[in-house]
Amino acid sequence: MKKKAVSCALALILGLSGPLVAFASPCDSLVCMTGKAMGQSGGDNCNKPISDFLSIKKFHHGHLDLSATSDARRQFLNECPDANQSNAGNVDQVISLFGAME
Repeated sequence: MKKKAVSCALALILGLSGPLVAFASPCDSLVCMTGKAMGQSGGDNCNKPISDFLSIKKFHHGHLDLSATSDARRQFLNECPDANQSNAGNVDQVISLFGAME
């Protein structure tokens, strides 16, 4: 019985770790997208945070809903604790440039 419980626990752990895809943190995305708004690339460290930010898309009746996409991207960036304090202007700038970008 103990062996079966350990096997089940191990299978659960391995099963959960396999398909999970790590999403960049909202703060990483905010920093990288702010840099992108200023014309900087951020280098290889920003590829995933930028890609994750731009992958946030909302659809309505099978078509990209630019307004809802912009709102969802803003909500994601606002999950960064610094976004609402000193970086609110950065969030606005990023959303104005890239919020509704396809």
